[in-house]
Amino acid sequence: MYSKADINTIRTTIDIMEFLERRGSTFKQTGTAYVGLCPIHNEKSGSFNIRKDNNTFHCFGCGAGGDIISLVQQMEGLSFVGAIQMLAEEYGIKLESVDEDPEYKKLQRLYRICQLASRFYREQYVGLPDSHPAKKNLEERMLKSEGDKDLSIGFAPMTGLLDILFAEKFSKEEIAATGLIKISEEGKTVQLFRNRLIWTINDIQGRPIAFSARKIFDEDNGPKYINSPATRLYNKSKTLMGLDIARKVTNKTQSLYVVEGATDIMAFRAAGYDNAVATCGTAFGPEHASVVLGLAAANKEANRFKIFFCFDGDNAGLEAAKKVFTRNKNLLTISSVIKFTEGDPCDIRLKGGNFALQEIVGKGGVPIVEFMLREEMNTWDIKTAEGLSNFVNSAKEIIKDVPSVVEQEAYMRKVATWTGVGVDRLTARSNRPAEQEKSIVIKSDLYDKILAGLVQYPDMIMPLFTKYNLTGLHFPNEDLAQKVLKAVDEDEVHGGDFSALMLTNVAPADRVESTVETMIKTLLKSLYAEEIKQLNISMAQSDINLDEDEEAFASFLDSTEALKKKYFI
Repeated sequence: MYSKADINTIRTTIDIMEFLERRGSTFKQTGTAYVGLCPIHNEKSGSFNIRKDNNTFHCFGCGAGGDIISLVQQMEGLSFVGAIQMLAEEYGIKLESVDEDPEYKKLQRLYRICQLASRFYREQYVGLPDSHPAKKNLEERMLKSEGDKDLSIGFAPMTGLLDILFAEKFSKEEIAATGLIKISEEGKTVQLFRNRLIWTINDIQGRPIAFSARKIFDEDNGPKYINSPATRLYNKSKTLMGLDIARKVTNKTQSLYVVEGATDIMAFRAAGYDNAVATCGTAFGPEHASVVLGLAAANKEANRFKIFFCFDGDNAGLEAAKKVFTRNKNLLTISSVIKFTEGDPCDIRLKGGNFALQEIVGKGGVPIVEFMLREEMNTWDIKTAEGLSNFVNSAKEIIKDVPSVVEQEAYMRKVATWTGVGVDRLTARSNRPAEQEKSIVIKSDLYDKILAGLVQYPDMIMPLFTKYNLTGLHFPNEDLAQKVLKAVDEDEVHGGDFSALMLTNVAPADRVESTVETMIKTLLKSLYAEEIKQLNISMAQSDINLDEDEEAFASFLDSTEALKKKYFI
């Protein structure tokens, strides 16, 4: 075991937030805590809290918590000693000599295998004659390798890789754990990549973790592309190819292009867009969305950040957009779609060079909601009553998921313009089940826990009541709320009236402030949503046509903005 002094050095000198920001995470200050997406489990909204004063973390989503050492243990699957060794190596901290943790050693050896494989494939490619199919394939598509910038282009020969790895004393089992080979029941090894063009897939820190391979010989009966299987290093649901390069330029570009694959990334980079990434043999999913949203939040002008989803012309554009749309609705307000109707980006460059691709990309695409609405409209004959009705109903379903009420209204106006159906009719109440129409119910226990936090920690929580103007809210148990506020004001928070609140479990003392502030924000958002809903119902039932009455529409927008200020949205 390491000395207490060494362990304390690790705990106190390595900042948790800085450690996670190196890996692409982002955080925003909330009270005394910093909140972001949890690096341990998949989530869409941030519940991971960091306390800078004592360098600890807690996730209210999965329950994980502790210091920097326990964080690395849970992120990397390492032992206590292994986590210390990993942190010491990354931050250049010298430790007293002890036996290396076996799990950490295993992890580092896997990284080393992928690094050697990437180097081997690259050297093989460089040594090929220009007439070789691997090089001809790229040349014919106007794609030439520029080393690491172009995803470490390589070539996998039939043999040679295992000789290199065995010479470095790696076992068959270790190599198989990286996905480079398979071991048969008889103990024979089969290389996954043979006689194929290779792209290295790096993690966000630029470390090789997997590979993608393309068929280049006619006698190859395998699929066109083969990607590494899931391994301890490589999770395709979280990995975006090219992100290690793209993240370095997004602060300047304030944008990210999500393309179809490795050659599309190369085409974009050749045309001057280094901020292009691609999924690895899978659809864009919720974990990809979390990565992209984290990247957007990290930028200096996060409110201006744009994500462009680039769909090839042979894709079903509507279905592709729907997949993005349903993965994470937080993407809606910052996402647009660029649809290539005349082939993929490589085809466009072949026909018109970099300028042709730049011309299409430079137009900026169409906001993803508008794209979906237009694609949906194209599937119906809106000249018929039935087609018009079906499209309007589909459009309503798309628009209702847009987070901003103002944007919902704007898209309704677009649909009205396209179809000739008045906005008042489009926004009229539907015959949805009563369960969906009933008012949002604010659970009384949320109020109670906020009051409990005030009773137990008045000096800490009362400033939050003032900050968010909670004293102006109607509490379900108004008498109790007034008693609590009066007692706090007179510094007499004790007695039987508050015994239940005193016993209510809110959060540990070191996290109560951030916990209660999160509860307050949840409460305010719910109240805001309820008032917005009532406002929309009122407008729908009135005789006012917002599409025609500009003054009424301006008043409607003013009302929504006033509610935002009231509830700190």
